[in-house]
Amino acid sequence: MLEVYAHAIKELTGLHWSQVVNKIDAEIKNAGGILTREAAAHLVANELGIKVSRQETRHTDVLVITFIASRRYTGER
Repeated sequence: MLEVYAHAIKELTGLHWSQVVNKIDAEIKNAGGILTREAAAHLVANELGIKVSRQETRHTDVLVITFIASRRYTGER
């Protein structure tokens, strides 16, 4: 799941992979090391205007992750 968050952050913000990893690591450090990498990635996504929600479908056990980025990070559409 961490890879999904990190990839979405990278693609939706245009940040380089190393920048995404650094932001996740900084979030863990700022929290005193108590966050998992996945939790930190979720917080970073929220800080960058990416809303993450999990939706379970009725017919399958598959979880769908929806990312919605604000225009200030993805540019005008």
